[in-house]
Amino acid sequence: MKPRVLIVGAGIGGLTLAHALGQRGLSFDIVDHVPRWDPVGAGLGLWSNALRVLDRLGLLERVIAAGVPFTGGDVTDARGRLLTRVRYTSTDARIPVGVALLRYELHEVLRDGVAVRLGATIESREGYDLVVGADGVHSRVRELFWGPVELRDSGYTSWRFVVPIALPLEGPTEMWGAGKRTGLVAMTHRRTYAFATTNVPPAFDDPLPGRLERFRETFRGFGEPFRTALAALTRDDELIHARLGDLRLPAWTKPGAVLLGDAAHAMTPNVAQGAAMAIEDAWVLADCIARDAINEYEIKRRARVERVQNLSWRFGVVGQWASPLAVAARKVALRLTPRSAAPRQLASLLNGGPG
Repeated sequence: MKPRVLIVGAGIGGLTLAHALGQRGLSFDIVDHVPRWDPVGAGLGLWSNALRVLDRLGLLERVIAAGVPFTGGDVTDARGRLLTRVRYTSTDARIPVGVALLRYELHEVLRDGVAVRLGATIESREGYDLVVGADGVHSRVRELFWGPVELRDSGYTSWRFVVPIALPLEGPTEMWGAGKRTGLVAMTHRRTYAFATTNVPPAFDDPLPGRLERFRETFRGFGEPFRTALAALTRDDELIHARLGDLRLPAWTKPGAVLLGDAAHAMTPNVAQGAAMAIEDAWVLADCIARDAINEYEIKRRARVERVQNLSWRFGVVGQWASPLAVAARKVALRLTPRSAAPRQLASLLNGGPG
């Protein structure tokens, strides 16, 4: 007899799990605390490892149609001078190397056909054999079953925004300064998703009033194309601010409960794999539930997730170097590194994932 499953959280991971369970003919309920669906979040990139899972769920074509395919990215200095360019090739001609899209547009694809009970919480979990915490970095499921858990602070903070302009980008582009980075990604309908990070102490906060003015002052030293994106901002509330860190738990499962995605292993966004890891988690967890083998879920996932977490953390450390000597050395290293090196290093990540 298969367990009665309650999925808490109708974000990317929870909705992917719903599709994967439904594909296997398994029953579930999925709830979310929000009272209604509103467009939230900014942009994200899905690499080929996530797209392969969505392909198995019959969602790939709709995701591609909602986004902009890409094959790699560029890194420049703060003035816009190219430091390195990397490009990848897909092992399957049907599946792009990556697709960039707005988070809420991916969410619309994923929630199509899934009946979500809104305005509900885990407190209504009676009668379920398994509660799945897919409720994000501040997971209520994790709090109830695991107790309080603190994130490891990265030492830097981030802002994200979307502006209604098209920029001359050859692919996702990051601009690296001293203790600061910015990034730009083309979206559909002549829009651009942008993000920015800067080193700050743990007590840093950025209240909404006056946020845009402070942001402009912090990143005024960056050149094109970020300067144009920055000029397109007009309101404080266009900037989404979030402290960055990662989460390490000794176990993702407990009797009657299991975590996936950010609830289990939040990570810094430096290799654009947070959403992908949640999607991979969901596919593997659905298979384990179908086979009554929940104990295999963490065994199959932990090593890969920790590898991605560690890679993202190290990438962020280098990207946030602030001393003039370190920044100069980084520029030299990036310019001298063969452009084939990064694709070789990341090939197993992009070509890996659930079998």
